[in-house]
Amino acid sequence: MFQLLSSDKKTKDRVSQLSDIIDTISVSKDMKELLEAVLNKTLHALSSDRGSIFLAGDDGKELFLKWAYNINSEEKDIREKLGEGIAGKVAEGMEPVLVKDIRHDPRFNFRHIYNNYKTRSFLCVPIATDVKLIGVINITENRSNKPYSEKDLKFLKIIAGHIALKIEKGRLLSEIGCLRKKTENDTKFAD
Repeated sequence: MFQLLSSDKKTKDRVSQLSDIIDTISVSKDMKELLEAVLNKTLHALSSDRGSIFLAGDDGKELFLKWAYNINSEEKDIREKLGEGIAGKVAEGMEPVLVKDIRHDPRFNFRHIYNNYKTRSFLCVPIATDVKLIGVINITENRSNKPYSEKDLKFLKIIAGHIALKIEKGRLLSEIGCLRKKTENDTKFAD
């Protein structure tokens, strides 16, 4: 009975955390503010100490590190080409990845990465709409030293989906504003 109640409390806490993160996404007006707040709250919710958000370049062939928490200073200007590195592979395939132990995961042969992390489990999820890659979010360094779970992956996928919608909505509103301004200018010249 206690385990059932404990599990129910964890579920309620996770739903509350997710709701808070989604609220943060919806009210953020600035890209930097959005990425910083969402990453920090997501790390807290997943009891993690390290994470990053990459955004795709205009050409869609590279990812650029836009916000990170607990990343070494020499890692701050990271660029990843699609298909290269873990973030690049996730971005290229537009498929989320849950790695329970990178040392034994046949999908990745990045021996140099093992030295950069205390824990060997991580999550990497594309930030994308149905048709467009926007970026990638990475979470690692689970404080419990246990591997991340499928529930953690689902949680992060929901967050990534909301980030994608917010960024795409901002881009579309900006385009509409530019078109409206152009139309107004064209109308002034026609008079």
